[in-house]
Amino acid sequence: MTATASPSPTFTATPTVTATATQTPTATPEIGCSELVVNGGFEEGMAPWTPNRASIVLAPDQEGHALLVGITDPSQDAFAYSSAYQDVTIPADVITALLSFRYYPLSQDPEHDRQIVELRDPGDGQLERLLGTGPASDSGRWEEAQFDLAEHHAGRAIRLYFGVLNHEGGGVTSMYVDDVSLYICREGPSGEYTIYLPSISGGLPYKRWQ
Repeated sequence: MTATASPSPTFTATPTVTATATQTPTATPEIGCSELVVNGGFEEGMAPWTPNRASIVLAPDQEGHALLVGITDPSQDAFAYSSAYQDVTIPADVITALLSFRYYPLSQDPEHDRQIVELRDPGDGQLERLLGTGPASDSGRWEEAQFDLAEHHAGRAIRLYFGVLNHEGGGVTSMYVDDVSLYICREGPSGEYTIYLPSISGGLPYKRWQ
């Protein structure tokens, strides 16, 4: 009887699975410029401004609408606050945060009444008074104001507050407000950034380099 060789078992190699690390996308920092204030021209009604005895009216000596705070009718003279505010958040990495607005002040009692523009925190605590540290104004014309908030308020939630305080007995005080803008800019990779001043310079840009 002849022995028959048994076939040798054949082994098939199982491929090794190599884990591949999944890369998490890295957020690209936002650069450039943007507007934080909504409806700063008051042509869309009151929202999102929060009013207290304030109204949207036809603007004096120009076309369009404006915010009115204060009392215009002498027969309604009373001790009263009138205001409107909007909350915004200034990013921490801004290079500039230009607050600009136009206002038209009227007052029969400049000594006692006040036209006020303040920066407040969301809880209504005062951070900085920009206008209203002295007597009220009765200029009866549109005036412009501009403040760079980046140095002291970057990274903050702030309340843009426009108001008038009337003391009863000496006449009435009011203020029209228009073209409120808080325009922020972040630095680009080259260090170049562009700033637009929509209410002060008609929207013409200028560029700066760090």
